[in-house]
Amino acid sequence: MNPSVEAPSEPLTKFDVSDVQGVRDYYRENGYVVLRRLIEPSLIDAFLGEYERIKRSKTFIFYSQSIHRAIRPELNEYGFVRESMQNATRLGLFPRFSGAIKRCIYHEAVSAALTALDGAERHVSWQDMFFDLSTGTIEHADTWYLDTAPPGSLVAGWFALEDIDERAGTFFLMPGSHRVTPLERSSYPDHEEFRKATLAFIADHGFKPKGMPLAKGDVILWHPFTVHGAFSNRDPRFSRKSFTSHYFPYGAKRAYRPVTVVQRTANPRMYRLNRGPDAAMNLLWYTRFLIDAAQGGGAKMDMRRRSYSN
Repeated sequence: MNPSVEAPSEPLTKFDVSDVQGVRDYYRENGYVVLRRLIEPSLIDAFLGEYERIKRSKTFIFYSQSIHRAIRPELNEYGFVRESMQNATRLGLFPRFSGAIKRCIYHEAVSAALTALDGAERHVSWQDMFFDLSTGTIEHADTWYLDTAPPGSLVAGWFALEDIDERAGTFFLMPGSHRVTPLERSSYPDHEEFRKATLAFIADHGFKPKGMPLAKGDVILWHPFTVHGAFSNRDPRFSRKSFTSHYFPYGAKRAYRPVTVVQRTANPRMYRLNRGPDAAMNLLWYTRFLIDAAQGGGAKMDMRRRSYSN
C-alpha cells in the first residue's frame, strides 16, 4: 500500500455508547466501531496542556512504540514530537502528564463501551500509546503482538485528541478482515516475515483501508484480528494527536504471558497491568536510553512504513 495514493475517506458511521445493540452489531460485522464524542473535551484539553508543558523538557525520556527504543523527544519544525510514546501512563516522574492520560483511557465511558461489546463488567488496560504525529504505522493485526488465550477477546481503542485532518495521516482499518483466520505468531515468529505475510494476506483477500478522520473525543474500538495501521503524514503542519490502549476482560488469560497481575485504577470497572511502581519503570527507561545511546543502534522493531521499501 502506498500512502501517497491514499483515497479520500468515506463518511463514518458513528454510535452513541448508549446504543448498546447497535454498537455490538456493527462491531461484530465490521471488526470495529466508532463511538461519538466518548471523551469530554475538558479531559483532553487538560492532557494537551500538560503535554505542551513537558515536551521540551531536557529530562523527558520515553519509550517509543514506533522504534522500540528509549529516546528524547525530537520535534519537527512545527513543534510536534515525531515518534510515539509507549506506555506513557508509566511516566511516573511526570505524574500530572501520565495522570491526564489515565483519566481518558480508564474513563467510565470506555468501560461502558467495552461492556457493550463483550458483556464483561470489568476490563484490564494493557499497553497504551500516545501519538503527536502519525508515524505511518505498517499494516498489522494486534493478535500477533498481544491478545488473550484463547485469542480474540482483546479490544483495542484509538482516541482522537483533536479533529483529525486527512493530511495528518489518518488511522485506518480494513473492515471485515477480522472474519478471516488471522496469521498466527507460531507460523511467523519473525517480525519481518509477519510484516510481509500481512501484505500478502491483504492482497489475497482484497481488503481495502478505510481512513478514520475522527472528531475530537471520538474513539474507535476494534477486534484483535482486524488489520489496521496509519497513513503517512502528508503535511508536517498537521498533527494527529491520539491515544491507543488495549483492553481485555478481567480474569482472561493473556497470550504469550503466563502471569497476569493487575492493579486497580480510579475507575472501579477498570484495571491495568501491574509492572511495579511507575517511577521505577520511568527510571528503567533512562537506563535503556543510556545503553541505547552507547550502542548507537537503530530501531529494534520498526513499525514505521517509511522504513520499508515493500
